[in-house]
This record gives sequence, structure tokens and C-alpha cells, in this order.
Amino acid sequence: MVTVRDRIRALGLAYSKRLHWSAGAAIRERWRDLHDGELPEKQLRQKTLRDGGSHCFAVYPDDFVPEIDRILRTFQAARDRQRDLFA
Repeated sequence: MVTVRDRIRALGLAYSKRLHWSAGAAIRERWRDLHDGELPEKQLRQKTLRDGGSHCFAVYPDDFVPEIDRILRTFQAARDRQRDLFA
């Protein structure tokens, strides 16, 4: 079982809460669309390697990884097209 955060790291994408939350919501909705409105399973996992604490994260089976990766790449590509307002 994998999380969105796991896949962000595996793909070598720059982690940001914005990417995690926005793509994560799209991934969750895609899961619901494919599974008759059911939410993905959740597991208690460590929040980050640096910070203490834990949180329930949605987890997905390995056969859903290609769909997660597709959505993450779409969100990353959209983010890459945005110009930095302060550059």
C-alpha cells in the first residue's frame, strides 16, 4: 500500500504541501469514481521524517500506482508552467 507522499518521493518530484493536498484530493476523487463512491483505506503513518507525530493517510494498492503517478505528473506539469510571481 502506498501514499501520495510515497509516490511524490518515488517520482523525484519536489515535495510541497500544495502539490500533496491538491493532487491528493484529485487522486482520492479518482479512486471514488472507480470504486462506487468508496473512500480509500487509511492508515496511521508518521507525518514526516523530521517532525514528530502521526496522521491517518489514504493508502492505495500497488495496482493504482500508475493512476496516482499520472495525476501527480499532470499537477506537476501545471505547476511548472506557472511563472513565479516574484521572480
